[in-house]
Amino acid sequence: VTGGSRGLLQACAAHMSGEKQWLTEEDDQKLQAKMAELMIQYRNSGKPVVAPDCSPIFQDIVKHSDLPMPLDGFVQCTSELTQLQLDYIMDEMRGFPDELGGDYTDLSPEAKAAFHVVICGSGVNGLAVALRCQRAG
Repeated sequence: VTGGSRGLLQACAAHMSGEKQWLTEEDDQKLQAKMAELMIQYRNSGKPVVAPDCSPIFQDIVKHSDLPMPLDGFVQCTSELTQLQLDYIMDEMRGFPDELGGDYTDLSPEAKAAFHVVICGSGVNGLAVALRCQRAG
């Protein structure tokens, strides 16, 4: 998490903790420490992070995503997301589950155990791939 985008660290810390005050945290070291703490906590618990749209602070996180991130090439949004746009983003994050099915019964346990994946990127598509891989076992 060292060197991560402040805006993304804020959103991830808020989402993973369920605490919206992380959306306004300006201290990069505090954000990095919180993210490390949360990642270790989730790893040790074996529990998944709550789905974004099931989070009690989901609308706060969506509003936060409107902020500019100039180092990442994103400017301030000029309009709020429509429900259709938000639904599309959530479907993409879930890996389009309606279209994919997703029990992955065609892969043997041996094939799953021998298959290694590296995901480059932590945007919506990277997260969707991670979810699909997790679902596949």
